[in-house]
Amino acid sequence: MTVWPDQVAVDLADGVVAVLHGRGEAGVSNAGIVMAADSDVDGALVIDTMAFPQMATNLYAEVERRGATPALVVNTHAHIDHVGGNELFAERGVPVVAHPVIGDTVRATGLPVQIYDAFMPAFRGEFAKLDLRPPDPIEAEPSPPLARGAQLHSFVPAHTAADTAVWLR
Repeated sequence: MTVWPDQVAVDLADGVVAVLHGRGEAGVSNAGIVMAADSDVDGALVIDTMAFPQMATNLYAEVERRGATPALVVNTHAHIDHVGGNELFAERGVPVVAHPVIGDTVRATGLPVQIYDAFMPAFRGEFAKLDLRPPDPIEAEPSPPLARGAQLHSFVPAHTAADTAVWLR
């Protein structure tokens, strides 16, 4: 039985939340939430979805606990610990986007289950259950507009073949 790492929501600024996850072990990443301001767009911007829908469930619940619904997910890069939870958001009708190279990389890489199981043994057997959902390409002007005037900036190459950062003013 898989033991899922703890998650803790930390308020970084008004409406900006980091969801800290685990203790830095392989296959575990953090995520972010940018809540809409009162006069802002509806819904929240979610940054990355962690490795599995089971991890993303708490992330989604944190948005709801704060009185919002996710409006858009942005994947920062193609590593499985940032895109594996896309399934949960996609099934709930939340658009998931990233730089086009990120989506292409997710599709090309697929789910090398044996490699992931060997590299991240704490989650052995879970990768075979994933329904991998590559992100759609980011539009030049995301619709709906991003919460709190967030801007998406992509870098090719960066940490991976393409990375997207969320900038707040």
